[in-house]
Amino acid sequence: DKKPGHLTDKGRRDAFVLGKKLKKYYMDKLHFLPKRFQNGILFVRTTHYFRTHETAQYVLKGLYPKDYKDIAVKEDETGLLMQPDPTREKEAYKKQYFFYREDYDPNQTMKKKIERLSKVTGFPMTTDREIARVGDMINVNILNDVPMNINHDDQKEILKIYHTLVGNKFKINWLLCSWCENFITKILELIHNAAYKDNKLKYVLYAGHDNNILSTMSLFSRPLHTQVPYSADLRFELFKVNNEKVNNKFFVKVTYNNKPVKVCSSDYCELDEFNYVVRWLLKVKCDK
Repeated sequence: DKKPGHLTDKGRRDAFVLGKKLKKYYMDKLHFLPKRFQNGILFVRTTHYFRTHETAQYVLKGLYPKDYKDIAVKEDETGLLMQPDPTREKEAYKKQYFFYREDYDPNQTMKKKIERLSKVTGFPMTTDREIARVGDMINVNILNDVPMNINHDDQKEILKIYHTLVGNKFKINWLLCSWCENFITKILELIHNAAYKDNKLKYVLYAGHDNNILSTMSLFSRPLHTQVPYSADLRFELFKVNNEKVNNKFFVKVTYNNKPVKVCSSDYCELDEFNYVVRWLLKVKCDK
């Protein structure tokens, strides 16, 4: 009985739990965020999909349970920060028929499987988008214990194909860049401003889509080969170190669901190195 684009009860719970984890880490452990919300310390943006707005609200409810209603949750004004550039995406999807290309499926084994599954399930799966749509539906229904008129073996087979698609789709640079180039460029700008400009802003929360994470991980040569779980957490953290060995240096750490994502030679990148490596990756993969 959920309207299209709304979170399920599980989605709301997972977002709330993520907010509580952020509270425990940034307030209780690091003492980085204040216990009560203050204007100017937090910036929140979502896409135009209502479920991303809901996700942000429930994360904030876990992070600031007494103040979350006072925190502005706004849609990204440009529409392009966490959503694909329509021109690039259209061009990319012309090339994105993995299971029907000889280099991906020389013996048409996958094509025959998909044709059989389309026939027995009644769902068309002639393009990657249609496969993704059916895979998403099965995945969400399983997570929420919703019964389906598809036998267990066929569900497993479709999900296997779907996960193969997830692992492959951002091998096409046009598609990768349509999803992550603007977003990562903005992240670099925010990190630079946090390091070198005097402002109150401490935390930026973007509530987006699985493709934002999938494309970013592929950009960093750390592609994911399974679907992104509910309320997945991709973080860019900036640290300032000042001790006997290091004098006022900035370091960046990237994590995905609390596991380090090695962008540079170590888990903690010096800011200049991080900036150089990420801009080089964008240039190699995204320059027209």
